[in-house]
Amino acid sequence: DSTVRGATNRSGSDGKPFTVLQLTHSGRYSRPESAPAPVCAVKNPYLDTRFSEDVRYRIITDDELEELEDHFADAAILAGEIGFDAVDIKSCHGYLIADLLSAREREGRYGGSFENRTRFLLNIIDKITARTNGELAVTVRLGAYDAVPFPYGWGVDDEDERKNDISEPVSLVKLLAHRGVNLINVTAGNPYYNPHIGRPYDTGPYVPREHPLYGVERMLAMSREIQKAVPGMAVISTGLSWLREFGAHCAAGGIREGWFAVAGFGRQAFAYPYFPRDILARGQMERKKCCITCGKCSEIMRYGGRTGCVIRDAAVYFPIYRQVSEGKSSLSGSGSADHV
Repeated sequence: DSTVRGATNRSGSDGKPFTVLQLTHSGRYSRPESAPAPVCAVKNPYLDTRFSEDVRYRIITDDELEELEDHFADAAILAGEIGFDAVDIKSCHGYLIADLLSAREREGRYGGSFENRTRFLLNIIDKITARTNGELAVTVRLGAYDAVPFPYGWGVDDEDERKNDISEPVSLVKLLAHRGVNLINVTAGNPYYNPHIGRPYDTGPYVPREHPLYGVERMLAMSREIQKAVPGMAVISTGLSWLREFGAHCAAGGIREGWFAVAGFGRQAFAYPYFPRDILARGQMERKKCCITCGKCSEIMRYGGRTGCVIRDAAVYFPIYRQVSEGKSSLSGSGSADHV
């Protein structure tokens, strides 16, 4: 409530934020306590190499998944009761739902076929809608391209994981639209395996075999194709932060041309939290305030720390970055996807 009041006081009644609570299960990146406790949908020879020898992970059962659907619905009800406008079902970045979307090698009700691999996400949405009488909006943050070799990756070409194939993600988005989901964010990659895919950077844990602009173009093109497939849905783009102050112009052009309905910025909000106000009031962003795409905010997350901008908010986040980077967790690694 205080956040909503603060935003309204600064921006007027027209500036009331639309509040969304993200619901997720971290899956193979779960850390319910201090130690890693991976819970996986399927074995994955590319992602499982991130585990050290002393980490023992397990495959979640079909019965546990069915029970977990109800837990998502319970959490959604609580979110509505405390005042959120919507819940977001996180289905990206290698977490449990994304793991299921690529679980072609899994047996049972939640693996193998497209119908089975999308069952968990669609069941969650159906249960939330039924238990809230459709009064709580549901959004989805959807990974459309894992950049993990087939058959272990989602949205990838079956011959070359460096190429995306979003035919299945588009089919899923159409099913989401049929269920009344009218807002999605399109993203890609896995911050623990190939962070440059979803967050093109200038410096990071490895040197990618592509210029960051290729990553930006891929992200925008996926948003465009998905928006074209579901014109009645509002697609939120991703991948604009690397463009610095030019991100605002790219966002305006993308919205004007119908590539996406909403321009999404992630890291930029850490570095430059008032950039939307500058765009609206001044028509531009200040380069000296922009995210420099160093990737350190992602590194803090991978190492298990509280994330923020190490550069623009150094007094708070540099000590955290230094502490967690010196004690890297067994799930962090140094970025093994430089072949992508």
